[in-house]
Amino acid sequence: TNCGAHFQFSSAVESARLHKKLWMCEGDIRTCLTTGMGKNLAHAMPDNDYYDSDVWHGPETVKGSVARLTQALARIATNFVGIWWFDMFGGWFQNEEMQRVIARSIPMLAEQKKDLFPTEVAFVVDERGHKYTSLGDYAIYRANGELLRNMELAGFPYDNYLFSDIADPKFPAEKYRLIIFVAATKS
Repeated sequence: TNCGAHFQFSSAVESARLHKKLWMCEGDIRTCLTTGMGKNLAHAMPDNDYYDSDVWHGPETVKGSVARLTQALARIATNFVGIWWFDMFGGWFQNEEMQRVIARSIPMLAEQKKDLFPTEVAFVVDERGHKYTSLGDYAIYRANGELLRNMELAGFPYDNYLFSDIADPKFPAEKYRLIIFVAATKS
């Protein structure tokens, strides 16, 4: 899942932890040095301009890029997950200030402490409930994406689980004051 500075985790991170797994996040953070494939790998896809669209552009400045990397690192450190810094076309982080942020991540993540920010809200998605929706279903987008985004903007921490996790004896139900179920089915 992407751990960009302005995106919530789009997967059940706590579900992985419940099963003693480390969640690895892709640090797919565009910087001011990010260029499309057409500029640095034109030979790879000469007839496809998708990788040159605006979605591949980062902030205008090094300062803005450092801020995005720092936000992503803070998200990773406070959620006790791993990261791999993703440089899709090469050169995204070829700047001393940006590389300092990445270098700082190694000791910072080695010293992570879970529950530094205690969570009292669980966001539970029924993985089976999505079979009743289509890829472009706006309702499911609103239920998942916009709700999570609004929870992020509210500023309180929350944990993501899969519906099947609540039957697990290790599920810490007593920890939560609120459990939000999304796309829940009867079974």
